Amino acid sequence: MKKKVLIGVLAILGVGLTCCGYLVYRQKQSYQQYIPKNASTLFRVNVDALLRSIAWNAVLNPGYYFDSDKKKHKKSFDLGDSGLHIPANIFFFTIEPDDATFFSVFSIDDFDELQCYTKNILGISKLQTVDSLVFQGTAFNGKLCLMFTKDRLALCVSASKVEKFNLLRSLIRQEGSMTTVEQSPFYEAIKTQHELVYTDGASIIDADFGRGSLSLSGDIKTALVKGVKRLYPKQFESNSLIKFWLAADITPLLARQRKFFEKHHIPVDTLLRYYGTYMDLEWKKNLTLQQDTIITYDYNDNFERVEQRVVRKERVPEIYLSFQASPHLANYLPKQLFYKFQHESRADRLFFGTGRKYQQSNRDHLSNDFFYLYIDSKGLRNQGNYPLLPPSFKRLEKMEFSAQKLADEHIHLDGKLHFENSSVNGLVQLLRGN
Repeated sequence: MKKKVLIGVLAILGVGLTCCGYLVYRQKQSYQQYIPKNASTLFRVNVDALLRSIAWNAVLNPGYYFDSDKKKHKKSFDLGDSGLHIPANIFFFTIEPDDATFFSVFSIDDFDELQCYTKNILGISKLQTVDSLVFQGTAFNGKLCLMFTKDRLALCVSASKVEKFNLLRSLIRQEGSMTTVEQSPFYEAIKTQHELVYTDGASIIDADFGRGSLSLSGDIKTALVKGVKRLYPKQFESNSLIKFWLAADITPLLARQRKFFEKHHIPVDTLLRYYGTYMDLEWKKNLTLQQDTIITYDYNDNFERVEQRVVRKERVPEIYLSFQASPHLANYLPKQLFYKFQHESRADRLFFGTGRKYQQSNRDHLSNDFFYLYIDSKGLRNQGNYPLLPPSFKRLEKMEFSAQKLADEHIHLDGKLHFENSSVNGLVQLLRGN
């Protein structure tokens, strides 16, 4: 009997060691993937770590996962069904001078399955044939662009429409100066146990999904935001839905990202001239009553034009925004942004609000956070009267971020997202948010 138990224990140990060895091998092999030598940033997704986390979570919450499978959407973006070879780590990189477009390269395990995936899941009804062995297409309104041969696929993704087929072709063929991830200058920064890691060589941000959460932390080197060391921030109401402050010189950021801000109708030159170094925002839980008089014209029985006035009352969220700025700034900011805003100025402060309860009360203790953001997204959804959040945020309950100045050009960032189900892995809830 003891002999059989011993054999069983040794067998289990043998299987465990074999699995561990295989996972270590997968990790090592994944770092042999090639990236361009002129890559400016690298984002690593630790697939094996994510799958382990989800697997353990499924063991602890079988009911949720089985129910989710029954209600699963017809369209699934599961890369396991894509025909691609999925390594232990997937790497996305940007290439100078474009830091807004991320590229990645995959090997192909099943070409026919990949074609079905691009058509049925990505919605690319017709791939363009570049030549007899190269295919290309775009999805999501041009924000995803891909090109593939029989054995390799390259893709790029951006927040706006992008076409980088020439670059994708060179990545598939491994043209130009290439290096493995292991030999790149990013290797030391990304070889951590974290599930997600982003680095540009000088800064690093890592993130991990947990039970009902996503936690992130980062050390950032930048000269674009110059935060203060300490401050007495605004005293918010405890149940407010959004709480935000920023105590920093952001003029270098405004100047550097001028095109981005102007694209979104933000007057950069005006802000550079009049804005100070502090702003805060509070979105309260309660609503406030706004009253407008609408003037229309009609004709009476004598065909005389008559003015008609209708008073319209509407309950809207109570929102307050304040700036340290010159009063002249008020003349350049919109008075209507989703809701009607009123304003007033006191000394070097500008106040905007959907209500009139402007306050300047500050906390009675110092804070080391030059930046703070809290969003009660569940409360916003319950309130109902707000600009729509992205569909993927439907299961998000709240989020909180803060940043501290460590030294010149060095910032430490912390953040956490909380999902509605505190027991289920945050990534699973995020992917099934809609």
